[in-house]
Amino acid sequence: MSRSYLLAILAARVLNKSKMIPALERVFPNYTLVVRPNQVESQDVYLKIAARCERVRVTNKGYVVPWLMASIVLIHHGLHGSSRY
Repeated sequence: MSRSYLLAILAARVLNKSKMIPALERVFPNYTLVVRPNQVESQDVYLKIAARCERVRVTNKGYVVPWLMASIVLIHHGLHGSSRY
């Protein structure tokens, strides 16, 4: 595959994100996991999780469509941005 990262869009309602994000990193060792919190959501919890991981990046910069188009996997929980893909 030419794409080397995954995109996860997570909402605050996702349960056990502190377990899910590191687990995804372990399951996909050849990919970088990009976590894109909702614009109104604090990134602090995700930054703390990412600090414990090697290949997890946290950002919500820019328009969501380029991120969606470049990803090979999308994980979301009821976000309207995912419908733009």
